Amino acid sequence: MDLTFSESQELLRKAAHEFLDEECPASFVRDLEETSEGYSLELWHKMADLGWLGLGYPEEYGGAERDVVDLAILFEEMGYALLPSPYSSTVVQSGLPLLIAGTNQQKERFLPGIVNGDTLFSLAVLEPTTSYNPEDITASAIADGQDYVIKGTKLFVHNAHLANWILCVTRTQESSQDCKGISLFLVESGSKGLECTLTRDIAGRQMYEVQFDSVRVPKENLVGELHQGWESLAKALDIATTLQSAEIAGICKKVLEISVDWAKQRVQFDKPIGFFQAVQHKCVNMQVKIEETKVLVYTAAARLSQGLPSRMAVAQAKAFAGDTAQYVAYEGHQVFAGTGFMQDHDMQLYSRRLKAAEFDMGDADFHRKTITEELASSSQQLTLLQ
Repeated sequence: MDLTFSESQELLRKAAHEFLDEECPASFVRDLEETSEGYSLELWHKMADLGWLGLGYPEEYGGAERDVVDLAILFEEMGYALLPSPYSSTVVQSGLPLLIAGTNQQKERFLPGIVNGDTLFSLAVLEPTTSYNPEDITASAIADGQDYVIKGTKLFVHNAHLANWILCVTRTQESSQDCKGISLFLVESGSKGLECTLTRDIAGRQMYEVQFDSVRVPKENLVGELHQGWESLAKALDIATTLQSAEIAGICKKVLEISVDWAKQRVQFDKPIGFFQAVQHKCVNMQVKIEETKVLVYTAAARLSQGLPSRMAVAQAKAFAGDTAQYVAYEGHQVFAGTGFMQDHDMQLYSRRLKAAEFDMGDADFHRKTITEELASSSQQLTLLQ
């Protein structure tokens, strides 16, 4: 599989890097942590004007019809810049299920607003079990006349306070098959019975506990087939997981760069600390981990783009990226020593974001379980062929 960037992809990477280098310095990221929004609306609309929000959408909705590899390139650069934005929650996690399974009326109503930056979405999937497995979805949606009534609690909902709509993952039918009986509903912000409680994560991002207390939604707000919502959601989550891994690679790349710069500047025993082999090994090992992560990320992205079976590749990318996030954050702090833990030092910005990203879209252990299941399935298939 050729993972070399095309000319247009290299242009995208360069343009994104230059734009974010100017518009999103570390001081800007630090300031946004203190705001009630957590992101810049002005910068969000600049991203929309550049066409970033429509990269993965068809031209008929204002998009550019680019593939998952292009999105991964963008996410790697957004990670490098530590960009705080509702991109993943709106464009990927919520918008893609609409694109995959929504009705023509839903697509025409919502997708142009996503592409031009006017409409924000949040995905409400995680519950107190904090699992992305369909069997752990217990929030219910029960038919009542021309409506459905949703009851349940969702955790770690990104940007729920700003979203115009929440895509809520519910159980509408008990089933012996884990992925059956799941339905997706669009819930308008401000709906009666909808309550959001702020819980910031370690990276300072605004996450919300969302309580659905008999929230009524009309039947036309169902996205996709009744009881069949998991299939379209799973496709979107695979893409979101791969892009989260690309973001981790970008953050790690920045940590390595500032660590190398510090190793050249910091003098101990009359020599820059980069002169000592112990520090050199830390930087080299970080570089190796980052490159390994990028190979897995872009392999998964390429398979998703080509419509190839991707479950194993996605799980491998995120499991390895999670380990890399932990490793690079630790070694970066070792290079900086106590200085990197100071609140006014940039290193702690990156390590906090890496710790949060490590768990976003499932941690390494969650994805290792998926790899185990895929290996077991492959072994069974080989046994049957024999």
